[in-house]
Amino acid sequence: RKWSSSPGPVFRESPAPACVAMWLKVPLLAAAAKSKEPIHNHASIQEQVFHLMMYERKKCSAMLFFGSIFGLLGFAFAFACGFSKFWNPLLSEYHENFPSGYGYFPAIVSEMVHNPQEPAGKCFFAFEFVGALFIFMSWYPWELRNVYTGDSAAIAPVP
Repeated sequence: RKWSSSPGPVFRESPAPACVAMWLKVPLLAAAAKSKEPIHNHASIQEQVFHLMMYERKKCSAMLFFGSIFGLLGFAFAFACGFSKFWNPLLSEYHENFPSGYGYFPAIVSEMVHNPQEPAGKCFFAFEFVGALFIFMSWYPWELRNVYTGDSAAIAPVP
């Protein structure tokens, strides 16, 4: 943080993008003009915008991280349920011992979690739903710089 020599803490100009600061400039200036307190005791408008942008980026990153963790946990718990049915065949839907002594292990995840009445299906649906909700609510394409491509066309038009 940079401090000026005025009586209250005042932030100097920050490297906030000019387009965002210009877009928010008019409403924030109107709100600052209505304020009864001296303007020099507040952070500048660009600092406020910059702080808000950084807060949103951190929130977005956290939600994206926890969404992916919940997604991985959904697969892990479904695999654990399927693996326990493999080692103990009496837990599976067939309820019988096979000649090998092992139970049936599904070839794909979809076969393992297809029944929402079984523990693997319930765990998978719950974790994947929460993970998808976190990722959707993170707004990562709009909040993170390395994902947002702007309004320009990314692919040339195909005739």
